[in-house]
Amino acid sequence: MFKLAVCFWKGKHVKKSQKHAIIWFRKAAMAGHPDAQFNLALCYYDGKKGLEKNEKRALYWFSKAAKNNNVNAQYLLGVIYDVKKNEDIAMKWYQKAAEQNDSRAQYLLGTCYNDGNGVPINKEEAFKYYSLAAENGNTDAQFNLGLSYARGCGISSNPALAVKWYKEASKKGHISACVNLGICYEHGSGVDRDMNEALKWYKIAAEAGNSIAQFNLALCYENGNNIEKNYKEAFYWYEKAAQQNELEAQFNLASCYAFGKGTEINYEKSIEWYRAAASNGCYRSQFNLGIYYLKGISVIKDYSHAVFWFRKSACQGFAIAQFYLALCYLKGKGVDVDKNKALEWFKKADEQDYGPSKIYIKKLEAEFNI
Repeated sequence: MFKLAVCFWKGKHVKKSQKHAIIWFRKAAMAGHPDAQFNLALCYYDGKKGLEKNEKRALYWFSKAAKNNNVNAQYLLGVIYDVKKNEDIAMKWYQKAAEQNDSRAQYLLGTCYNDGNGVPINKEEAFKYYSLAAENGNTDAQFNLGLSYARGCGISSNPALAVKWYKEASKKGHISACVNLGICYEHGSGVDRDMNEALKWYKIAAEAGNSIAQFNLALCYENGNNIEKNYKEAFYWYEKAAQQNELEAQFNLASCYAFGKGTEINYEKSIEWYRAAASNGCYRSQFNLGIYYLKGISVIKDYSHAVFWFRKSACQGFAIAQFYLALCYLKGKGVDVDKNKALEWFKKADEQDYGPSKIYIKKLEAEFNI
């Protein structure tokens, strides 16, 4: 009966008919055939032709198939209950499927132990299941196993084995593995430093749209790390990464426009990208925006706006922003003169050894007879 159902489903030796396939899947399922039970469950779950979508019936037949050791049913039941936030039942079925060597279930079990989803966090167990799944060819597990070796999670740190598993995952197009391979080659972690290899892997990931790779590639071209500097390429990749909200890329793109690196000087564009990065919390962009408003660079000079951005940056601990905020309080630019506030911010900058602050601190303390 099950074979006949498959013939109708695939149109093999008979006219293709999902309706007739479902009839025979049901007959075989009622007779206890695990694969038929699984396929009937899928039909209910997806709402295939001839059956209305019915999650309750789908779960019934998935459970029947799973109890009859159908590994796909066990895995899918795990996923379904995981989504429903019923972690105990999800873990039960992942475990059953993993015991049958299902790499998907092994990987998800590893993730459950790694993240503490339904079980206490256990990095050693996570490593164990990532290893099993990786050896069975699961690409995500291969990447996560590489991360485990790189970070020493659940196992002693081993950069060379991290590279090995990143390579395995990258062979199947795992983009994050390509990025990490690029990082390993750039910094000589687990492999001899090789900037050509680093660029190769960054470029693969960058062209696939990975913003971290795009940013790293741009940095390599801008700084000329054992390669020829190429500001146009740097600008191109900064722009790609910035458009995906990569914070440091937005800052660097703004700086390219400000200083004419790889493109013509364009202060309006520079402000646009400094503002984007500043709004996302980049303290250097916040400071630079403050300078633009303080000096009136392509914007109307506005001391209150300058103070607003200096304060944002200063509150994140950026020493030069703390110094400029202190100057604003000292000179009454954008705020009322407040020498106590000025001294407070000069001292914060001085705590980070920002040299010019010492002169002002000395003068103010003398004035206050401190």
